[in-house]
Amino acid sequence: MLRMGSVAFLAGVVIVVMFTMIHPTSPDLMDNPVVFAVYAENDPWIAVHIGQLAGMMLIFGGGICSTPSLAHTIRIWNSFSTIMAWLSGSGNDSWDFWYSTGC
Repeated sequence: MLRMGSVAFLAGVVIVVMFTMIHPTSPDLMDNPVVFAVYAENDPWIAVHIGQLAGMMLIFGGGICSTPSLAHTIRIWNSFSTIMAWLSGSGNDSWDFWYSTGC
């Protein structure tokens, strides 16, 4: 899982950078009519945005996919799951903590 997540993450970064380099732009980004005119003159702007979206999905998916494997590799999976259970309030320990601190 760690290898698959890492490859997806790195591929996503490469895809986002590649499509951002060919992204149409204008000198004044806050002038919407000018920006939209530049988009209208550039035919592949839809494909560029879909490519950026696909790259971001790979980045987030790779990060999510590799997090448990990375946490297991570093030997913090038990503390990671304990922290997540505590933050979600799903464990009895989290309620004991809040009651003992007076919150």
